Amino acid sequence: MAEMLKIQEEIKSQVEAKKAEAERLAKEKAEEEQKMQDIFSIKESLENNLTSHLSSEKALKEEKLALEAKLAEMLKIQEEIKSQVEAKKAEAERLAKEKAEEEQKMQDIFSIKESLENNLTSHLSSEKALKEEKLALESKLAEMLKVQEEEKAKAERLAKEKADAEAKAKAEAENKIAEKKLSDVFALTHVAFKFNSMDLTDNSKKLLDRAANTIKKYPQFTYIIKGYTDNRGRAEYNLKLSGQRANKVREYLISQGVDAGLLTSKGFGEENPIASNDTAEGRKKNRRVVFEIVK
Repeated sequence: MAEMLKIQEEIKSQVEAKKAEAERLAKEKAEEEQKMQDIFSIKESLENNLTSHLSSEKALKEEKLALEAKLAEMLKIQEEIKSQVEAKKAEAERLAKEKAEEEQKMQDIFSIKESLENNLTSHLSSEKALKEEKLALESKLAEMLKVQEEEKAKAERLAKEKADAEAKAKAEAENKIAEKKLSDVFALTHVAFKFNSMDLTDNSKKLLDRAANTIKKYPQFTYIIKGYTDNRGRAEYNLKLSGQRANKVREYLISQGVDAGLLTSKGFGEENPIASNDTAEGRKKNRRVVFEIVK
């Protein structure tokens, strides 16, 4: 009888644990919905900026295209988060169903216990019969305990798999948002150099300060800093100069508190021009340093 009460308490603890898990999932669902609300706020802010801050027709068109692209990315992230919320909602419903099934099993065990107790009282008249029935009951109880342990192990395995999947999905969603923020900052970090120079201007330092602050927020990534030159001068010299420029940017970021292990630098010389080298403006654009996120 004491063993039956112990089994009852263990099953009751499992039911309570699954109830707590369902409540935790409901809380996570509310947090995910808050994230979606934040995304809607960002979307509204971007739309307001699109209306109020562009003064010229040309700037309006260019900024509109950029904002539309950002909105598309944000909506994509929003849809991904929405899918995760729906998945968690389905998981909560599954846990609620399992809780109901466990409660039914518990009720069945109570019924079996009551039936066994009644049988023990009313149908065993001799000492020999009592001993035989006791052995049979102990065998049934051992079998029930074995089934219970198997179900418990299965539930723990499923819970671990679910937790691992949720952690992976959460990390992937957070990394996507982080990459978007980093890409936005890097797109605005136009580090340029004068001809035949690797000295940073004050404006370039301000842009790099902002980049450094953002990089420090996301230490899960590593970054490669790529240096380029225009096509004036010898190719070997330009390759060396571009490497020095990229390393100059790396050293400045480290001086602003960025972990040196997150940064590598490399020069590419005249390779991959982004503008024509036939004009002064084009050559100015080609004398640049860009950032690349390495996962």
